[in-house]
Amino acid sequence: MAKSLIDEIKAALPSRRGFAPWYEALEPGLREEVHAIKREWLAGRLKATKTGLAQTLSLRLKARGVNIGHNGVTRWLEKT
Repeated sequence: MAKSLIDEIKAALPSRRGFAPWYEALEPGLREEVHAIKREWLAGRLKATKTGLAQTLSLRLKARGVNIGHNGVTRWLEKT
């Protein structure tokens, strides 16, 4: 039996209001990579300044089609 229209509508509605932050909108594999980079940096295993890491990560993400500036990455790095 086919789903009712209301069930289809409920299933298709977004789970959140507004825009998702750039890091939540990443494909799952890439999302895990950027979170791993942040964990490595926070643990002191990446010898980079916050600004240097933000600029480098922003450029590498742009090369992969993710449009985020280094200021956005900096703010994300500052969130704990």
